[in-house]
Amino acid sequence: MPDQRERATHEPAPERKFIPDELAFPEVSKSTRRRLEKAGELPARTFLSQKISGWYSDQVAAYHARKRAEAEARQAQFQEQRRVEANADNAKRVTVRTKAKANAKSMSGSTHNNVRAKLKPVAGAPS
Repeated sequence: MPDQRERATHEPAPERKFIPDELAFPEVSKSTRRRLEKAGELPARTFLSQKISGWYSDQVAAYHARKRAEAEARQAQFQEQRRVEANADNAKRVTVRTKAKANAKSMSGSTHNNVRAKLKPVAGAPS
């Protein structure tokens, strides 16, 4: 069985760079980063010294991948909801159109016949 050193040479070590606080999440303010970190949404910062803190690149990449996946899931859910609502609206429109056409046909025929019955033939007019 290979020892630890031999196994380690076969597996490439992941590149892990330290990213300072301000550069890791530039889209989020300092106070928001602290709040998200406290809530557990951001990984815990690593302190190199008392004043220098930040995250490792793999932590930042994992955070962004998770946020991307959440956004895509929300987008898919939103699109599905819109599709269901559109189908329901289309079904309502078809039902309303069908009823309107049926009413128009029934009314147009009876109205037409009633009007014809009330008209008196004019002498000399073609029928």
